[in-house]
Amino acid sequence: MDSYASFTHRLGNTLPFLGCWFIAGLAIAIWNPGHMLILTVSVGITLAMLVLGPYAAALMYLLRLQHILGGYLRLPACALVAATAALIVDHIVGWSALELVIACVVVVGGAIIGHDGALATLEIRESGHESPDYLMVVVFPLATGLAALAGYCTLVFGAGTYRLLGTVLS
Repeated sequence: MDSYASFTHRLGNTLPFLGCWFIAGLAIAIWNPGHMLILTVSVGITLAMLVLGPYAAALMYLLRLQHILGGYLRLPACALVAATAALIVDHIVGWSALELVIACVVVVGGAIIGHDGALATLEIRESGHESPDYLMVVVFPLATGLAALAGYCTLVFGAGTYRLLGTVLS
């Protein structure tokens, strides 16, 4: 993507990714209409992209581990940081085994995306030619979590409206 692209152009290019998260929210609403799983997924992906990914990047560069394994140490490092965070939250919240697995997968994926986003932002900043698009750095993770939540709410709202109309008309 062109580093000089506008915010709306960058966000427009992410619509297929956000659409996948919307469909994931719909699938969660069909599979488990309770609110705990969708909150786990939407908050997990958002915080993993905003906090855990950049934290893993900072940790690797602080310890000078970024060149080990040809740069592919980021995958196990992000997985370790994210899984540890998910296990700590599991200790507090008390998820079922399936919810813990879903939370770990979502948080590990979000941490990897956040790690790559943090490195891309630092690379643009170091080049000195332009400033990073900080609005996109914050809005994209929020939009990802909100897309999953929107998919969930769309189906739940539709089902509630159907029940309300069914009750009123009968």
